[in-house]
Amino acid sequence: MLRLEIRIDELPRLQADTMSHWAVRNKYRKRWHKLVADAIFALPNWREFLGSESKDSMPWDRAAIVITRHSSGIPDHDNLVYSCKVILDGLQKAGVIENDSPKNIEVEYLHEKTLMGVKFVTISVEPR
Repeated sequence: MLRLEIRIDELPRLQADTMSHWAVRNKYRKRWHKLVADAIFALPNWREFLGSESKDSMPWDRAAIVITRHSSGIPDHDNLVYSCKVILDGLQKAGVIENDSPKNIEVEYLHEKTLMGVKFVTISVEPR
C-alpha cells in the first residue's frame, strides 16, 4: 500500500489568528498550501500517487494522517490541532485527500521534542 511522507522545515502557528486582518490570514493559508504542495511534488516518486486507475490513486476518499510537530517547546493539544488545519487544507488543495471531514480522515496529532532551534513538521498519509 502507498504511503505519502513529507517533511516541511517550518512550523505552522500555534495561536489562533482571529485578530489578524483577513488578507493576512489568507496570505498565510495560501503560503502553507503551497509549502504542502511543493513538499509533495519534490518527492522523487510523486507520480506513483497520481493518474493511476488503482484504488490507491489520489485523491483518497478515506485516509489515515499522522502530523508530527518537531520543536523544542511542547504545545498544548488544542493549539497543536489548530496549527495543523492549514496542513489538512493543503493536502486537500494538492489533491491528496478528497475531503478533510472526520468521516473521511483519521488524524493523529503528535509532538516530538527537539533541540532548541530545530523545528519542522512531518506528515504521513495512507489511503484506507
